[in-house]
Amino acid sequence: MRAFGFICLLSILLTSSLFGAENELYPFQKDGKWGYINSTGSVVIEPIYDLAWSFQEGLAWVVDFDKFIYIDSNGKAVIQSDFEEAYSFCDGLARVKVDGNWGYIDKNGKLAIEPKYKEAGDFHNGLAPVFTDGWWGYINKKGEIAIKPQFFRAEEFSGGTACVQKGDKWGIINTSGIFVIEPQYEDILNFSEDLAKVKIGYQYGFIDPSGDIIIEPKYDYAYKFSEGLARVIVDSKWGVINTKGELVIPAQYEEIDDFSNGLAPVKINEKYGYIDRNGNIAIQPLFDTAEKFQGELGRVRIGDGWGYIDKTGNFVLTPSN
Repeated sequence: MRAFGFICLLSILLTSSLFGAENELYPFQKDGKWGYINSTGSVVIEPIYDLAWSFQEGLAWVVDFDKFIYIDSNGKAVIQSDFEEAYSFCDGLARVKVDGNWGYIDKNGKLAIEPKYKEAGDFHNGLAPVFTDGWWGYINKKGEIAIKPQFFRAEEFSGGTACVQKGDKWGIINTSGIFVIEPQYEDILNFSEDLAKVKIGYQYGFIDPSGDIIIEPKYDYAYKFSEGLARVIVDSKWGVINTKGELVIPAQYEEIDDFSNGLAPVKINEKYGYIDRNGNIAIQPLFDTAEKFQGELGRVRIGDGWGYIDKTGNFVLTPSN
């Protein structure tokens, strides 16, 4: 089953995507409340919120007494609202839910596109996927239909392309709605570093922007390329390949995440640590959960407590509930 990042319940938001960094501010929790620290662990915004999201385009949304508020990096409330749900700003607009429908606000908090869509995604490359008249299509930032609703599923744009499902097959379109990869695959992941994951039969491989197979479909599962490397499953174990399809880190791990800043979280004997690009253990597997680095810090869990470590494995914020 495909996972659509833009179709989420609020409870799903408490995942690794919550913990990004812009200007090196990181959400943290203390005594049930959320605030922000910098990369040295110093508190920049006191923990006073019920929920906090990462900064994006200069603003972060937080929840305070069931109200969605957008704050700046000084903790000043810039936009206050009664939205049912709200997401981060992308391309200058933020997706918000009003009376069960999705619309978009600008950075002044004014509705730029009226809430009228039952399902919708974020803007990227000037377009956002919306569900209307029984099909998915795309609107521009004026709220006009830019790509006719015609798809069974449609994902957000990235790098000028987006994955869409037509019938029971997946392909890739450009911002004009023209297929650059015809719908022919059972599964597909958008281009990352000029390679797209595709499923052919029961195996996964990679194609280039011309649609040519660059890495033969021989993996049980594969994910996108990041820093020139992609994680794959071989015989129920995770390993890492390069852009030539060579297995540069043997398939031996229970779990592995993408490389970020030269490190990737791995699971070894029920504990999590980090490896470098050569497959060497960079940070010992001591954690119950470890997430990929965002900026200078990686978020880890020990027991019920969450904290942050630096690239040497030292705690910048000691885990706490």
